[in-house]
Amino acid sequence: MSCGEGQTHGGTARSLAESPYFSGLPETVIEDIERKIRRRRCAAGEVILREGERGDRGLFLVLEGTVKVCKISPEGREQVLRLIGAGRTFNDVPLFDGGANPGSVIALGSVIVGHLPAAAFQALMERHPEIARNATRVLAARLRALTVMIEDLAFRGVLSRVARLLLNCAQ
Repeated sequence: MSCGEGQTHGGTARSLAESPYFSGLPETVIEDIERKIRRRRCAAGEVILREGERGDRGLFLVLEGTVKVCKISPEGREQVLRLIGAGRTFNDVPLFDGGANPGSVIALGSVIVGHLPAAAFQALMERHPEIARNATRVLAARLRALTVMIEDLAFRGVLSRVARLLLNCAQ
């Protein structure tokens, strides 16, 4: 991760409790997870993870701010896949399959991200099977969202996609 070390701890427990991975866990478990999180502060426009890189494939969590997950073509065109705010995770796939980062993650402003190393996450899942159940729901929801995105790109024109986006934003 290319961002600078940060010592900010404010909001970490709240972000963890709001994360779908840790939903329903007792406060004592959330506090234990909070102690394992490595925090990083990133500036606007800073690349947090680069597509195709292999690094420590732990779980990444937005603690403050918003990041975008995107694919960038060799010509520099960018396709934003997701915008992720506080309490939400990113780069989950390498955590489970050991592969490379599927997309680039870029800070949209000043951001604080947390990183839970893969070994710590695996140990937590073994001690708390509800995390594995939550992970299944998270990954299924993301697969569903990507399927809808593919459907939109394949079967709807730009006007229809913009109208759908505006309706979703209004709700």
